[in-house]
Amino acid sequence: MLEDTPKDKKANLVIHGRVDEVIAGVFNFLNLRIPPYVRIDVVQIIFKQFARRTDKKYVKWSLMIASVHGQRAPLPFLQSVQVFFPERPELKTAVLLEQPFELK
Repeated sequence: MLEDTPKDKKANLVIHGRVDEVIAGVFNFLNLRIPPYVRIDVVQIIFKQFARRTDKKYVKWSLMIASVHGQRAPLPFLQSVQVFFPERPELKTAVLLEQPFELK
């Protein structure tokens, strides 16, 4: 049982139930269809490259896969990221298993 709220006395109708079930019942009563929920997440790939101060032959870089909603926003549809370099076979393939997905 849900507890009373100060607004209950002013309301014409008080419903104690789960919101999803109440809305589904109202839509059914009105003969309306609830549209399916489609989640759209946009991913950004952030690549940064820096020249090394000591050795000009090599560069320092980082690669990050992140949400456009912020680097700490979760990406629940990504379980892992595999990074490989087909034009540089001497470099090892990296598999990133936890978020934030970042390779340096």
